[in-house]
Amino acid sequence: MAQAPTALRTAVRSALGRPSRARSASLEHAKLTPADAAAGDSFGYSVAVSGSTAVVGAQYKNSSKGVAYVFVSSGTIWSQQAELKATGAASSDLFGYSVAISGSTAVVGAPGRSSSKGAAYVFVRSGTIWSQQARLIASDIVSGDSFGISVAVSGSTAVVGAYNKNFTTGAAYVFVRKVTAWSQQAELTASDGAAFDGFGYSVAISGTNALVGAYGKSSTLGAAYVFVRPGTVWFQQTELTAADGVSGDLFGYSVAISGDIALVGACCKDSSTGAAYVFVRSGAAWPQQARVTAADSIAGDRFGYSVAVSGETALVGACCSNSSTGAAYGFVRSGTKWIRQTELTASDGVSGDLFGSSVALSGSTAVIGASGSGSTTGAAYVDVLPSQQAELNAISGASINSFFGYSVAVSGSTAVVGAFGHYSPTGAAYVFVRSGTVWSQQAELAASDGAVGDHFGFSVSVVGSTAVVGAYGQSAYQGAVYVFDRSGTTWSQQARLIASDGAPNDGFGYSVALSSTTLVVGAHAKNSYTGAAYVFVGSGAAWTQQAELTASGGAPNDGFGISVALSGSTAVVGANGLTSFKGAAYVFVRSVTTWSQQAELTAADGVGGDQFGWSVGMSGSTAVVGAHGKDTFRGAAYLFVRSGGKWSHQQAELTAPDLVAYDNFGGSVAISGSTVVVGAYYKTSNAGSAYVFARSRTAWSPEAKLTASDGGTVLDFFGNSVALSGSTAVIGAPGKDSSTGAAYVFLLP
Repeated sequence: MAQAPTALRTAVRSALGRPSRARSASLEHAKLTPADAAAGDSFGYSVAVSGSTAVVGAQYKNSSKGVAYVFVSSGTIWSQQAELKATGAASSDLFGYSVAISGSTAVVGAPGRSSSKGAAYVFVRSGTIWSQQARLIASDIVSGDSFGISVAVSGSTAVVGAYNKNFTTGAAYVFVRKVTAWSQQAELTASDGAAFDGFGYSVAISGTNALVGAYGKSSTLGAAYVFVRPGTVWFQQTELTAADGVSGDLFGYSVAISGDIALVGACCKDSSTGAAYVFVRSGAAWPQQARVTAADSIAGDRFGYSVAVSGETALVGACCSNSSTGAAYGFVRSGTKWIRQTELTASDGVSGDLFGSSVALSGSTAVIGASGSGSTTGAAYVDVLPSQQAELNAISGASINSFFGYSVAVSGSTAVVGAFGHYSPTGAAYVFVRSGTVWSQQAELAASDGAVGDHFGFSVSVVGSTAVVGAYGQSAYQGAVYVFDRSGTTWSQQARLIASDGAPNDGFGYSVALSSTTLVVGAHAKNSYTGAAYVFVGSGAAWTQQAELTASGGAPNDGFGISVALSGSTAVVGANGLTSFKGAAYVFVRSVTTWSQQAELTAADGVGGDQFGWSVGMSGSTAVVGAHGKDTFRGAAYLFVRSGGKWSHQQAELTAPDLVAYDNFGGSVAISGSTVVVGAYYKTSNAGSAYVFARSRTAWSPEAKLTASDGGTVLDFFGNSVALSGSTAVIGAPGKDSSTGAAYVFLLP
């Protein structure tokens, strides 16, 4: 067997190997539609969310009288709680054109009220009952002001925009509540206001900070204004503009604010490709921190048509992308960078839906409006965003070419990360544990007889307090596997395992999988890469070989054992080299102590070079198989389900809409219950990505695209390894920092 590599692209390319050259959604939990939905309502034109309560506007309902709907969640189930209507509503009021919510207080704008003077209405909840508490109007309101075109609320303070005030110079009004009575506290105007500015077209508030957009400012270059309230007096603190702004951008068309972070949309930037800008307060100044865009946006997408921010997470709508099907994008802050983490689309989206015409965010809960859905009946979607919980690094200081993160495993709150190149390259593996939300290194694992070239840590697996580490390079690549046991917080080597018929160049330990006290070990290079897999069982501290698994009809270059997975008494073994690298995966089951082949899995559309079986995963009666070579290494992953003793031909083929040649989607896979994670470690010049999919009955849909919060760089290989336990995902990036490597923990809703 060839000697171990010194760089990742070589390292991940064995004789069976990886190639020689270097639109998705979040976890959609609900689609909201009202009980009395009708064509033309434009339900979803406005949305707001606070905790487990969402408000959705439908301003064209009932001859444009308009309605707003309240939805609440219990767990993952959302149900309609109330239908809000204005007292004395009239046709063309456009009630619901804008909505806002804070706790149990909702504000709904009706800019068409009384010949477009406009109005805004406050509703409060007592128990599960909503009632109108107040009708807000400006003290100097006149026809045509469009008061209520935008609304925002934070606690007992509301802001209402009137962008047509004074020949569209515009204004915004602040109202405060004392007990149950609302009164006007201030009228906000721009210090440099002029006709056609449209000041007040968008408004946002967070505590005592208000943000008002004026997209028409300076020949539609646009601007946004920050106002602050010390005591009861409001004053303008600063005017925000884009560092690269030009006429026609419509900067300020949408605004959002959370604490010291302001987000401003410029949906017509660059021929309506669009952009959004992040500003962060420092003292009394609000410097621009970032300009965010969608990497896949094109002219006409209108990225920035809607924006929302909650803490250090931002959400931006692009309602006209993909022939107005629409999309929304999630970003997270890392230091001074804002990194795109998620692209959201509707699972049933079609052209004209305008998904992203409105967005709202509360913590990790996102609500996205699709006002054009169903012949403008409209819809809204609730998505829960994944969040990165930690970046894992070795305390002992993994060095260049350690490849920390080449292999990862997770079981509950324990993660194991392999670094097969550490110690030149004897290798090591590291155990991390979670306490609350904090991860810390608990142990560094090493073989008692480790030597240079062992590649200890090339594969890892963990269940409870038992960890298994493969060292396929040991003893002239005969290979070995080590079992470690935790007592309290101390880990110790329990066993060293080798195959009963092991020989040099077998590569025993290239892959490992553990389930309870049963272990499967792959030896893909055995017998001229025919390959084999070995089953071991543990009893106390003793581990014994129970079976040697081989494929019926196995032949040289099949690579049987390149990947292994185990769930209870069912094992899946990949053979990516079978039939000119078309590949296959084999299912074995145990009856008492005897293992037998139950099925051979292949892709329905498989062709030579797909390398189906390069990666495998197993959970219960569901298997996932990666085929990273599919379609010029764009890659794919396949789901199979067992019913009784029979396996379905194929339940699903997973791909991602943004895949291109050599992304290597399917290079790694993991499954837990009805959630699958698939790595695409060559994505974006080898920076890498991982994709989350979820099953509803028999249908699988894309749920999230994961990237590192620090943005990832060329050759990070994020997604080279993936692991999943419940809602905890661990993603390896062994190429990070000159192959020092890293691993990232994500929480999936």
